[in-house]
Amino acid sequence: MIFLIEFGAPALGLQFRRKVRQDHPDRNTIMENMRHMRRFAPISLVTLIAAGCSETQPVPTAPTPSSQSGPPPAAPVADVILNGLVHETAPTEDRVVAGAAITAVSGERTATAVADERGRFSVALPPGEIRVTVTASRYDATTRTLNTAANTEVSIALPLTFRIIEEAWTLNCCQMMPLTEVTFALPMHYSGALSYSAGVCFGGCSASEFALNCGYIRDVQTGTVFDTGYGYYDNGVGGSIEVQGGHNYELTVYPRCSGTPPAPVPGTSVVAWYVSVRRPI
Repeated sequence: MIFLIEFGAPALGLQFRRKVRQDHPDRNTIMENMRHMRRFAPISLVTLIAAGCSETQPVPTAPTPSSQSGPPPAAPVADVILNGLVHETAPTEDRVVAGAAITAVSGERTATAVADERGRFSVALPPGEIRVTVTASRYDATTRTLNTAANTEVSIALPLTFRIIEEAWTLNCCQMMPLTEVTFALPMHYSGALSYSAGVCFGGCSASEFALNCGYIRDVQTGTVFDTGYGYYDNGVGGSIEVQGGHNYELTVYPRCSGTPPAPVPGTSVVAWYVSVRRPI
């Protein structure tokens, strides 16, 4: 035999049924539980229905942080290559300066290099204004400023450093050993320009005496003579010639000259002189 058990909440239109066999081993326990369920079913169903009808609140979610703040970073600017050649100034511009030190500055970046045996160097820096300073022993430092946006070739000329040699005598310098001429030895270690000025006195060292001076410069190795011509009022003889490195030169000045070309007047003695020579060292 099978028992049909019903319970529910008619007011709500709900009805539950369960069939139980008479010989079911737990029949008594099931029926007792059903009686309790009939008592509380309306309340439980109302609670379930109320819970099911309650408004579901959305669960707040944390904002997703932006992967970028502000505009994207600018792409890095590629360096430009500055290739250069270091050489001497004219008239020896074909002579390169190996071992010259190069310092190049662009903004906050600094690059250094050393000129190779061919005088060549290369540095990499950001484009824009680049200031290049070149130094080398026996040469004056030189600075160039370039504005470049692409790879550039530059030629930098270094002038030789010059040394000034001066020698002066006061009046009555030569009473014990009369001189009819004054000769100065000028050894040249390096090629470059030799500048000179020489004033020789034979009387009271008046300005007009210097205008009567004359002389020459001679290359001892080759015998080549560079005539100075007459001196200048208040200055004596002077000029500039190109000299060869490794050669020895002599500057000879006479106190009193005449004729064309000028020739020394015999018997005129030197009483004082002043000589200034500027030459590459």
